[in-house]
Amino acid sequence: MALVLKDRIKETTATTGTGTYTLAGVVDGFESFSEVGDTNTTYYCCTDGLDFEIGIGTYTASGTTLARTTILQSTNADAAVNWSAGDKDIFVTLPAEKLVFGDASGNVAVAGTVDGRDIATDGTKLDGIEEFADVTDTTNVTAAGAAMLTGAVFTGDVTVPNLLTSGNIDGRDISADGAKLDGIEDFADVTDVTNVAATGAMTPGYSGTFTIADNGTIFFGNGNDLFITHNGTNSLIRDQNVGDLQISGANVVLQYRASNGTLTSRLECGQFGLQVFDGSTQVCDFNNSGVVYEANMQQQQMNVKERHLTVTAASAMQFNGYQASSYSFTRTTNITSMFFAGVAGAQASSITMYISANSSGTAYTIAWPSSVRWPGGTAPTLTNTANAVDIFVFTTYNGGTNWYGFIAGQDMS
Repeated sequence: MALVLKDRIKETTATTGTGTYTLAGVVDGFESFSEVGDTNTTYYCCTDGLDFEIGIGTYTASGTTLARTTILQSTNADAAVNWSAGDKDIFVTLPAEKLVFGDASGNVAVAGTVDGRDIATDGTKLDGIEEFADVTDTTNVTAAGAAMLTGAVFTGDVTVPNLLTSGNIDGRDISADGAKLDGIEDFADVTDVTNVAATGAMTPGYSGTFTIADNGTIFFGNGNDLFITHNGTNSLIRDQNVGDLQISGANVVLQYRASNGTLTSRLECGQFGLQVFDGSTQVCDFNNSGVVYEANMQQQQMNVKERHLTVTAASAMQFNGYQASSYSFTRTTNITSMFFAGVAGAQASSITMYISANSSGTAYTIAWPSSVRWPGGTAPTLTNTANAVDIFVFTTYNGGTNWYGFIAGQDMS
């Protein structure tokens, strides 16, 4: 909708009251309000020869009406005239208050804006600009605190509401950097574990999963001394320097994992020495006393270093060829049950026993296992002299089915 002024526009109207004018037809020698154009506005004057009304009206082609949009002046105290019956003339005019003209001094005063600009306000700003001002005037522009395209040096703060650049600022493409910053939340902080971890980064205290693809490597040390990697088939932990690769803990376990995920054979190094397991069965024990004990070896038994155990006599006693090859005890009660263990299958083993009488020389007896064979089929008589020592050697070659007993010495006082 536009404000339109046309020459020689005049019609009649018989409208009564204060409502919209209905246009009755053009006066001879003039043109109709249709020249203003549908929905456009125009300045109008309506009069019956006594009263008048000047305002801004909106023309509508349908029904040929002119709405009384704004009343500027009238004989009804500048309000809409309440017209009585009778014909009235209505025509396009230019109200005096809307004219722009020079006063007696040649000056022009404008209440509104010109081309959207408040001339008075703009003029005040222009008063502060020197004649022939030029932004290439380095001396004056810099003195005002502005910056030239090149060579500008600031010593204070600079506030720029909006700035468009085709180059860089301090070597940075601000637009590209800004696009990256748009994806960063306010007050982002690398100690913000939740948000940083969500992006795939890892922070101190991180408790999630950190994945490195095949052939990726983690290095430790200034010279990349230690590295951990996986090449898609094999995993490797290696110290490339001259130092040791030390793995320590309360109990260190190296274990084989089968293709179905089952953990089977393992090597344990802990409080009680070094043990080797085949599945759940212990097959080798390097204990704290420096002794090797092997179990369930199918072809051989080998005591790498012999072990002696001093045991306490009891009514039932067991002697294990894998745990020790030499035992000693003092007879302090009758031993009614004794058996040998620690060998199986076709394995061979030997056990030496140092059996002492008690300090009183009490004649405590031993019920030897039925698997023991003695020379002549008769078990030896134990020495009952106080603190005397009898030494017997037992050997087997058939996994403990038979133990052959020999007297190595008796009454060793």
